[in-house]
Amino acid sequence: MKKYFVPILFLLIAAYATAQTDAGFSTGINSSKWFFNRTLPQSGMGSITGWQFSGFVEHHVGKTFSLKADVYYHHTGSGYYINSYPGNFEYRLDYVGGSLGLPLGFENEKWGLKCVIGGYISYCFNGTFITNNTENKTKTLEKLDFEYNKFSKFDDGAYFGILAKYKLGKGKFMLDCRWNAGIYSVSQEKSIWMCNRSWMYSIGYVWQICERKKKENKSAVLPE
Repeated sequence: MKKYFVPILFLLIAAYATAQTDAGFSTGINSSKWFFNRTLPQSGMGSITGWQFSGFVEHHVGKTFSLKADVYYHHTGSGYYINSYPGNFEYRLDYVGGSLGLPLGFENEKWGLKCVIGGYISYCFNGTFITNNTENKTKTLEKLDFEYNKFSKFDDGAYFGILAKYKLGKGKFMLDCRWNAGIYSVSQEKSIWMCNRSWMYSIGYVWQICERKKKENKSAVLPE
C-alpha cells in the first residue's frame, strides 16, 4: 500500500491545482485501542483518549462526489492491564501522517453531508510507556524504545466516516466523525498481529481557495 501512496498523492495534487478546491483545518479527540489476533491470558486491552489536528484540501466533482487529502498529527495508543496488578499500563504514541478519502453524498453552497471511505499511512516519531499503580497512587513515565520492545514506527490502514458542513461566514463549519482500522501490524513479533483501532471526532472550518471556471457561452457574431 505504501508504494502506491506517493504517486497517487501527486496525481491528486495536480488535479486540485486545475479545479475547484476547498481548504481547511480541524481539531478534536480520538479514542484508541489495539486489536490482537488472539486472546491475552489474564490480561486485556483498554481504550485511551488523545487529541489530533489536521489540515486538508478537498476537490469537488459536482455536488455529490469529491476527493479529500489530509495531513495530520494524532496522539493515540492503547491501555493494557494485568488482572494480578493493582493498576494499568498505557502506551501513548505520537503519529504524523496523511490520508486520501473519497467523500460521497451531497453538498451545495449552504450545507453538505457525505459518507467517506479512504486510506491512511502514518509514522510514529515518539512513544511513552506509562505505569499507573492505583495501590501506591504513583505514575511512572518511560520513553518507549521501539527496537527493544519490537514496535514498528509505521502504521497504515483504511478509514470510514461521516462528514457534515454548514455555511458560516465566508466558509463552512465542519463536523467529522471517523473510524480508523489499521491493517499493518505495529508489532514486529512474528507470532503477534497487533493493529490500531480508533474513533476520531473533530470540528473544523473550510473555505474555498480555487473556484471552478465556468464556461462562457459566446454567441456567434454575424458579419453585417
